[in-house]
Amino acid sequence: MEFLYLIGAVVVVVLIKGIYDRITYKKKTLKKIRDGFGKLPGGADPDRLSVVDGFFMHKVTAEPDKFHLDNITRSDLETDLFFLNSDTCKSQAGSEYYYYLLNSPCFSEEELEEREKLIGSFLENEKERTDIQYILSLFGRTKRVQLFSCIETLDDIKNVNIVNAFMPIVLLLVSAILIFTLKGAGVVFLVLSVTYNIITYFRTKGDMYSALYGIQKLCLMLTAAERIEKMHVPFLSGFEDTLKENIGKLKTLKRGAFAINNEVNGSILQIFTEYINILLHLDIIRFSFALKNAKGNRKALTALYEAVGFIDAVINIANLRAAFTDYCIPEHTKDKCLKFTDLYHPMLSNPVPASLETEKSILITGSNASGKSTFLRAVALNAVLSQTIHMCFSKSYSSCFFKVYSSMELTDDLSNGESYYMAEIHSIKRIIEENDAHPALVFIDEVLRGTNTVERIASSTSVLSYLSGLNFLVFAATHDIELTELLKDTYENYHFDESIDENGIISFDYKLKTGPSETKNAIRLLKQEGYPDEITDAAEKQAEQFIMTGKWSR
Repeated sequence: MEFLYLIGAVVVVVLIKGIYDRITYKKKTLKKIRDGFGKLPGGADPDRLSVVDGFFMHKVTAEPDKFHLDNITRSDLETDLFFLNSDTCKSQAGSEYYYYLLNSPCFSEEELEEREKLIGSFLENEKERTDIQYILSLFGRTKRVQLFSCIETLDDIKNVNIVNAFMPIVLLLVSAILIFTLKGAGVVFLVLSVTYNIITYFRTKGDMYSALYGIQKLCLMLTAAERIEKMHVPFLSGFEDTLKENIGKLKTLKRGAFAINNEVNGSILQIFTEYINILLHLDIIRFSFALKNAKGNRKALTALYEAVGFIDAVINIANLRAAFTDYCIPEHTKDKCLKFTDLYHPMLSNPVPASLETEKSILITGSNASGKSTFLRAVALNAVLSQTIHMCFSKSYSSCFFKVYSSMELTDDLSNGESYYMAEIHSIKRIIEENDAHPALVFIDEVLRGTNTVERIASSTSVLSYLSGLNFLVFAATHDIELTELLKDTYENYHFDESIDENGIISFDYKLKTGPSETKNAIRLLKQEGYPDEITDAAEKQAEQFIMTGKWSR
């Protein structure tokens, strides 16, 4: 009897300490959330990309008629890098939805306006925002598992043998009976039972770790969805029916939440729960019932995942706005045009803003390292952001709804025997094939650079002229100054240039200027970087000879 009193006392102490840990954890976490709002992540972890694109890839397949940025454009615009440097979502669903959102431009003004209202509400209502962020933080993010993929692959997870799952409880009950009847033999049987339970627990859990972890996270998502629904936040009323209806379909999954997980990592209650699970396999038992419920309600899980993810992603956009002061809300028109003032790239530490207004395609010339490629990326990224997170890094921005394509940072493909030039023509051809009734904004850096000079200029002229005749607004950068004259009827000319001081040192102001470029700096940059005079002097001599005669000399 004294032994039972001792066990009871331990349980009471553990519960009291667990409650205290929860209260303390919540206070610290809420303070951290409040202090962290308006701040960006401390550093980008490229490995995180491997666990956030699952939902996006699902949507690309599930929404074949909807436009999503393709692989080349995402790589050129470095949307992955922007994601990593702006993702402060508290939940895995939020991060995955935010990644999807960034790469899926919206073409509905009404949808963007609804998104804008929600962003504004989260900016204005700190308490509701902070409370929801705390709830989402208990759901948490993952480092090794694409959580949405767990929903997609539920049917591939093997069910647990229910007899084996309950065996540890049966063994301990038999042990308790034997202790009171056979005493010594009962103690031996208890030791053997505990040993068996521990060994089989870790063996079973090791075999089903990913599945168990996925169900654990889905239970936490369900708990988060329920808590958000019960808050009855006025500006989230549009989500309440979706949350309530689908939570009701997942009651079995919800009941297993406590046994499968504990929300305060490292707390004494979590440690106590873990020991109980090791002895009784409660988390494995609950996993078997939760898995069955989840398999039968994949649509409900998907709906909750999207709702929770969207809410978290919108809070993340509000955080992004709090982190920047120089941004604007874009305007979208029906005319195929683009107009912006003091636009800049948000990932540069000291960006130089640019302004432009055009209804025609743009040809940009300029010296090496003068800012052409950065300008293209800045315009392209802001065009995407205007239709995704509904903000632009500029004083003003106005355009129609554009699809966005690019062909900028290409490489040859040795595994498929594809040269750089072949990669270029395939990349541009894919853009041509996407021409339809919907306007597209197209960005090309150094068109067809992978071939000889004569054919490059001839082909570039034909390609760029053809593109401008389609339903495209083209931004093309080139070193071939000849194109400025050949394409002057269809492209407006802009350029970047440099200045040279009395010591021959080149510097750039990175300012966009009208007209074609009139400067060159390739050979001078060789000098500035310390190349031998024998190389640079010979290069200058040959260049001067060609300019004078139109022929190359040896």
